[in-house]
Amino acid sequence: MSIYIGNLAYEADDSTLTEHVQALAPVRHTVVVRDKQSGRSKGFAFVTLEHEEDEDRVIEALEGSAFLGRNLRVIKAHSRTLRMP
Repeated sequence: MSIYIGNLAYEADDSTLTEHVQALAPVRHTVVVRDKQSGRSKGFAFVTLEHEEDEDRVIEALEGSAFLGRNLRVIKAHSRTLRMP
């Protein structure tokens, strides 16, 4: 399962966010969500940790913490459901 990180500064990228979270737990994958046309960050990301048992501790540590001048909003990510047209 992944964690959702919101209220990201627009200059945050995959590597800077990975480094920030990696200080708390090993990271498997990080994706800062970007606008398809402009390539600009949408201000949120999904981070998958190596060990699911680290999620609660990482969420608690990062929720409300400052990163690149913004206070992060961190929760467990919900599974995406298939949307029918």
